[in-house]
Parts: sequence; structure tokens; C-alpha cells
Amino acid sequence: MFRIALLVFLLAISPLAAQDIVNGGEYQGRQYTNQKLDKTSAIGANFTGANLSGASFRDADLREAYFRGADLSGADFTGANLGNADLTFADLTGANLAGSFLAKAKMTGARLYGADMQAAFLPGADLTRAKLINADLRGAMLRDTNLFQADLSGANLTGAMLGAIAPGNDAPAPARLKAANLTGSILAGAGLIGVDFSEARLSGADFSGANLALSNLSWADGVGSNFSKANLSGAIVKGARFHNADLADANLSLIRAAGTDFSNANFTGASLVGADLSLANVTNAIFLNTDLENIRADGAVGSTSLQAGN
Repeated sequence: MFRIALLVFLLAISPLAAQDIVNGGEYQGRQYTNQKLDKTSAIGANFTGANLSGASFRDADLREAYFRGADLSGADFTGANLGNADLTFADLTGANLAGSFLAKAKMTGARLYGADMQAAFLPGADLTRAKLINADLRGAMLRDTNLFQADLSGANLTGAMLGAIAPGNDAPAPARLKAANLTGSILAGAGLIGVDFSEARLSGADFSGANLALSNLSWADGVGSNFSKANLSGAIVKGARFHNADLADANLSLIRAAGTDFSNANFTGASLVGADLSLANVTNAIFLNTDLENIRADGAVGSTSLQAGN
């Protein structure tokens, strides 16, 4: 019995070479830190609970592999194929996933603190309640990605693609960020058409120049956020908080903002053509050179500012 236990222990801590990796292999619970496993093929392999911190899987084929609860902190997955892989509750802190393929990957509750996910391909991935604090998602493809209650505070999503391309049943669905935390995140120039940000925390976030047409920001907290030169035409922002937000030169035509708090917001040079601001709070908001044609402001608090700006 002792010899068997010793053999199992030695097997678990023995170094793993690239030639040892096989499709469908069983490696759960193993200790393989800092191993170089570049360009390996481990389709459907089981790494559940394994310690692969610092390991290198550059350009590896890891489709449908299991990494549930695995320690992948500092691991390098640059260019790897992780399509349909299971990374539920995996620790990917500081991991490099730049250019990786993660379509339909299961990443619920995964820890991706400070991970490099530049230009990663994630359509259909499930990142529900994932921790992406300070992650780098510049240029990432996130259409049809589920980020419900995910924490993206401080994340950089500059130029990322989360929104729909065009309406229609065959068009990719936009990402879902309902109740997500994007406090202090950067989404400058991001494609966000039709994205669901309802109930999300957006305080201090940078959406400058982003395309948020037809997006849903109802009940979102956007206090102090930057939407300058952004396109929010047709967006739903009812009940949201945009106190002290920068909306200068933004396209806000046809927005539905009933009951929204725009107090102290800056609308300089913005277009509010056909917008619904009924019951909105625009106290001390700035409407310098703002286009207010055909707006609806019934019962708006501070509506004298709207009249002065028209």
C-alpha cells in the first residue's frame, strides 16, 4: 500500500514533457509548474485541479480540455486553441491569453486578475461572475459573450468588439454585461452596439468615442463616467445615474432616459434630438451648444436649463 501511495505521489510531481501529453489524457491534480508544453495537442485532456502555474502552452491545441479549478496563474496560452474548454473557477491570474481562441469556453468564476487577453477570440464564452480586474482586453472579440456580474474594474477594453454588427437573426448577438462591474475600466472606441449594461457599475469608466447605439444602460451607475464623442443613439438609459458624467459632443439622439439622473452632467456640443428626458434630473447640467430639437422633458427637474440651452 505504501509503495502504491509513493508511486502515485512521485507520478504527480514528476515533470511533464510535451511528448507525455496526449489527446484525452488524464492529468488531474498533477503538479506541473513551469513546464514547457508549447504546440502540444491535448484535445479533451483532463487537467482538473492540476497545478500548471507558469506553464507554457503557446500555440497548443486544447479544445474541450478540462481545467476546472486548475492553477494556471502566470501560464502562457498565447495563440492556443481553447475552444469549448472548461476553465470554470480556474486561476488565470497574470496569465497570457493574447490571441488565444476561447470561443464557447466555460469560464464561470475564473480568476483573470491582470491577465493579458489582447485580441483574444471569445464569442459565446461564459464568463459569468469571472474576475477580470485590470485585465487587458484591448481588441478582444467578445460578441455573444456572457459577462453577467463579471468584475472588469480597471480592465482595458479599448477597441474591443462586444456589440452587434447589424440587426438580423444571423448577426452575432452582442455581449451581455448585466450587473457587471466596469468601475474605472477603459472602453474608448469600443464597438458596443446593443450591449446590455443594465444595472452595471460604470463609475469613472471611459467610453469616449465608443459606439453604444441601441445599448441598454437602464439603472446603470455611470457617475463621473466619460461618454464624450460616444454614440448612444437609441440607447435605453432610464433610471440610470449619470451625475457629473461627461457627454460632450456625444450623439444622444432618440435616447430613452426617463427618470435618469443627469445632474451636473456636461452636454456641451451633444445632440439630444428626439430624446426622452421626462422626469430626468438635469440640475446644474451644462447644455452649451446642445441640439435639443424635439426633446421630451415633461416633469424634468432643472428643466429651465433645457429651455435655456434650446
